[in-house]
Amino acid sequence: MDIPEQPSAEMQQTSTSPPENAQEAGTTNNNPSAWNPSSSHWEERQLTPWCLSTLTERFTAAKLSLLEGSAELMFFNVSVKGEASLSLRKNRKMLFFDLSAEADWTATARDKDGRFLADSRGHMTLKEFSSDDDDCRITFSGDGKVPPQHRIDNAAKKEGPLQVTELLKQFVQEMRSKA
Repeated sequence: MDIPEQPSAEMQQTSTSPPENAQEAGTTNNNPSAWNPSSSHWEERQLTPWCLSTLTERFTAAKLSLLEGSAELMFFNVSVKGEASLSLRKNRKMLFFDLSAEADWTATARDKDGRFLADSRGHMTLKEFSSDDDDCRITFSGDGKVPPQHRIDNAAKKEGPLQVTELLKQFVQEMRSKA
């Protein structure tokens, strides 16, 4: 029985790994794949690390305006989980993601002269944010103990999900343009 020799290093390289230099691989503007020029194979790019860090940054940088601009809500302790990928098949890009997030929030209300009125804190939860469904679940809860804080909490519950939805739409647009 003959035992085959070990393949050379050149033979071990598979066609499923992208070449190091995309221009050498013959990519064009019409074909987004560096290693799959005929686009006949399924190609998948992992977007999870980018999505998790970028969405965390978006929430951390966000400042939501509540109560017709008299209160400002900011997120902290942001935690984003899930996965995302971009698949390419026959020159067709397909974006897949399934993400969730949680964050604490703080909001401060001021009068029109900028004087402090009240502040409150709470928690935001984002569930079922995916490429399969346009409707995700966004909930805000507040821990206000007195009426001025209840006013901020109620505004966060009512106005917060709409503004987070806009933040998520911008995020998806950026994700699509990155792809």
